[in-house]
Amino acid sequence: MKLRIYLVKFKEVDMNLLKEIYDGMSQDEFHIIVKAFNHIAVSEAYLTDSFMQVYGDDGWSLASYNSENDIKWKRFMYELEQDEMFGSYRNDWSAFSEDWDNRDYEPAGSFTLDRRLFDIVEEVTV
Repeated sequence: MKLRIYLVKFKEVDMNLLKEIYDGMSQDEFHIIVKAFNHIAVSEAYLTDSFMQVYGDDGWSLASYNSENDIKWKRFMYELEQDEMFGSYRNDWSAFSEDWDNRDYEPAGSFTLDRRLFDIVEEVTV
C-alpha cells in the first residue's frame, strides 16, 4: 500500500457541521470539541487517509504539521485531553505541556478527522 499524505487547510469552525459529526455527545463533551477545533481553524497540517481506509473507515489521521503551528496543535490536543472518560491530563496543563515540549506526549487513543472539516491543498505522497 502506498502512503498518501496531503497538505490540508482546516476550515473555520462550523457549529452545525460539528453537531452533525459529533452527534450524540453530551453538552460538556461537545464544548470540548468546539474549543479544540477553534485552535486549529484555518491552519494547515499534513493528514493521511491511508491508515484508516485499510479498516473501511473514511477518517483521516494527523501525520504532521509545520512547526509554526505547534502551539495550535498543542492546545487542540490539550482540549481533547479534558474528556472525562479518556483524558489523561484533565486540568493539568503543566504536566501536559512538559510532556508535549519534551516530545513524551502520546494520546491515550487514536482519533480521526472528518473529511468535511478541511480542504485539500495538495497531495505530497511519499
